[in-house]
Amino acid sequence: MAYDKKNILILIVDDSPLNLRTLGSLLTSEDYKISIAQNGTQALEVAANIMPDLILLDIMMPDIDGIEVCRQLKKKRTQKIYLLFLLLLYQKRKIK
Repeated sequence: MAYDKKNILILIVDDSPLNLRTLGSLLTSEDYKISIAQNGTQALEVAANIMPDLILLDIMMPDIDGIEVCRQLKKKRTQKIYLLFLLLLYQKRKIK
């Protein structure tokens, strides 16, 4: 079954502006429509309003973590939205 990327709406949820820009640029360059949320609370509001086709959801966020956002989404009319969890860990190393 063929689909038109321009009709796919992806919500990116991350508290890192760099991650939002990077994923946003990558997806828009592939002709996907995107929306962003910078925390869990905002993600719940935006998802309920726009009903995206897919949510790329950071697990570790300061207000409501991604696991709790997922739990809350699955209790509402947003329960059929596909979710992918993102886990990006950065480790600084000293170069000797």
